[in-house]
Amino acid sequence: MAPVPEKRPLVLHLVRPAAGGMSQALRAFYAALGGDGPYRYAVAGDLSPELAQALEATPVGTARYPLALGDRVRPLAEPGLVWQLVRLLRGLRPQLLHVQGFRASIPGRMAAALCGIPVVYSLHNWPPDYLPPGQARLSLWLERFLARWTAFYLPVSQALAQRLESVTGPDVRRRLRVVPPALDPTPFLAGGSDGAAGTTAPPQAGPARPAAATEDSGTASGLPALPAGAPLVLTVARLVPSKGLETLVQAVAILKRQMQTEGRAEGGRWTVSGPPPQFWIAGEGPQRPRLEELIYREGLQDQVRLLGQRHDVPQLLARATLFVLPSESEGWGMTAAEAMLAGVPVIATPAGGLPEVLDGCGVLVPPRQPAALAAAIAGLLGDEQRRKELSEKGRNASSARFSPRRVVQETERIYEYVLADRASSSPGRQEKP
Repeated sequence: MAPVPEKRPLVLHLVRPAAGGMSQALRAFYAALGGDGPYRYAVAGDLSPELAQALEATPVGTARYPLALGDRVRPLAEPGLVWQLVRLLRGLRPQLLHVQGFRASIPGRMAAALCGIPVVYSLHNWPPDYLPPGQARLSLWLERFLARWTAFYLPVSQALAQRLESVTGPDVRRRLRVVPPALDPTPFLAGGSDGAAGTTAPPQAGPARPAAATEDSGTASGLPALPAGAPLVLTVARLVPSKGLETLVQAVAILKRQMQTEGRAEGGRWTVSGPPPQFWIAGEGPQRPRLEELIYREGLQDQVRLLGQRHDVPQLLARATLFVLPSESEGWGMTAAEAMLAGVPVIATPAGGLPEVLDGCGVLVPPRQPAALAAAIAGLLGDEQRRKELSEKGRNASSARFSPRRVVQETERIYEYVLADRASSSPGRQEKP
């Protein structure tokens, strides 16, 4: 008997080189797909070994097509990328192309326009925030130009949606929906998994994170020793200026001076009754030499440690008393969401989508203000009841909002809308889902 033809629409995802939060979100999304869902999936682009391996255990399986996009727009190389994509699209014949990130969206939208395929575009960050001035201006021009070939936008935060509208105009609202990234809660929740992808047992409320950690030599995990009784303040971020890490180091210097001269941190009830808090920054990036210099100049080598790239963030969060993310710009704030899932109180800035991530379940301080950050850290270290409240609220709120299955369902509703709108006799007049 001849095999039954597959009638489910094929969706091709095009991904740029993904690291950090975007990579985690993609892995969680694909893991939450059902094998008998309404769509078939294939993935093309720069597939890291971790992402390629993760795809093997999902419905995507071996439908993977490596394509060297690179992490920057290269005007001389773009025509070749567009032509490679055109050939791939004509060979696979997907009903829809979903581009992940600005880098993938440039050749993706051009190739899809040549092939008559509708495009859904997920914005994970805002390119002008991290590109040099010339490239930033180019990115805004490209977005205005390519908007005509974008059937639907999926920014990960309302802040990104507003910035997109400022470039493309208010008409974009009718083809836009904010969909946060998928986040697998299983490694972060004490409740554990019920065995199905993207689902967990109900969060279990527990005691407040202790302000004092038990002694830990750290040798087994390659971590610094954590003195007995020392609170641990954790940050997980790339070492780049937009993450505001210089502000964090300056805040630690303020705390150290206050404790040395007054025995008490201004604005908080935390006093020098034990070892000073330890500040661990997990991540790597080009700002490392600058941060190392600042740490040395302020005499903080015994308090602030740069851990480098880590693959054990859930374990780090399990040891943390507080989590701090002092970003100056942020698309969403994946690491803050992970801290909330782990029940760690979060201090962040109102940059980008961070207020939406915290949603009243954390402490917000202005960016680039070390004194305010120092006061917030001291305040939470000295207030066990407040830490307990934020821990429980953050865990309960985030476990539902960031569910991978929920993200898959919302995304597939958009696919349904885009394909129905394209098939209708009056495109653009379908009621938005």
